[in-house]
Amino acid sequence: MDFQVLQYGEVNGRVNKEWFSWGDSYKVEILDEEMERVVIAIVVAIDCVKADEAASSGASI
Repeated sequence: MDFQVLQYGEVNGRVNKEWFSWGDSYKVEILDEEMERVVIAIVVAIDCVKADEAASSGASI
């Protein structure tokens, strides 16, 4: 799970999931400090949706 957070076409943050770790770990790079809370909230929301989808399908993340 790798993605960029854009605002008006400019990258404000990058997220990469660390696959070889205990549990879910993410590397989050914030490029615009004013967007820090938004980028973290997006990561949390996406992780929750993926966990809900995995739980409903019986798969593990």
